[in-house]
Amino acid sequence: MLNTYYRSFLFCFFLISCLCGTLQAQILDDSTKKVYGYHSLKYGTEEDVFMNGGLSRRVDSSLASIQRYGYIYRNNHYSQDLGNWATPLKSVTSNMPTQLGRQTGFTVYSPYEFHPDQIKYFDTKSPYAELKYYQGSRGQQSIDASFTRNINSQWNVGFDLRRIISKKIIGMVNKNDRQAQMYAFDFFVSHHSKNERYFLLASFSYLTQQNAESGGIMPDSGQTKDDLFGNQLERVWLTNAGSLDNRYTYRIYQQYDVLKNH
Repeated sequence: MLNTYYRSFLFCFFLISCLCGTLQAQILDDSTKKVYGYHSLKYGTEEDVFMNGGLSRRVDSSLASIQRYGYIYRNNHYSQDLGNWATPLKSVTSNMPTQLGRQTGFTVYSPYEFHPDQIKYFDTKSPYAELKYYQGSRGQQSIDASFTRNINSQWNVGFDLRRIISKKIIGMVNKNDRQAQMYAFDFFVSHHSKNERYFLLASFSYLTQQNAESGGIMPDSGQTKDDLFGNQLERVWLTNAGSLDNRYTYRIYQQYDVLKNH
């Protein structure tokens, strides 16, 4: 199933690339003047548009907080996982729900997906891409990639891609046994009128998360507490158990400002 969605995503990516390759430049004199750069790049979220801020945020090109590569560090250690990348993640404090009505309670993988209300919609004027790659010990790898560009001055398309994998720390049979792996992507489109009274934001996001369940270490009667720290040699309660979480989200947001002055 994962390979099917992966091939579909690649097909959409190459289709967009071919389409963008046939588009004409919006500014002709871009070889002698610095018309493109961070100063010409803007973005915004659904909340920014709702608060009539439009797509007015600027991209931060500094290296501030670059050391916070993990999800626990990004949340100032207010989250807890199972000690490995891409494992279930929960908050150590109580959080108010962001959605009205009853909740399913399946939120341990929510931080890894692209939430529709957090997707960045861009106004780029020229193609823009981001790439982040992290590598840890024992097969821990994480990659985040983004690409977006304007079709014209009022339409923009783009996508985000995320992949995280990690190897087992306990209960491993082979050295390449995976503890967890996840794959997420989104595809987004934004449009605004010339006077920016009307905004259209649309997105599709997908997440698949697989995690091997061990049930914890199975201690022997003759072991001491110090023996439990030989993780790779310890036996576990479960050897063939696992969890799978697949999510699909479609979202369309439209807004028209009748009181805008221009």
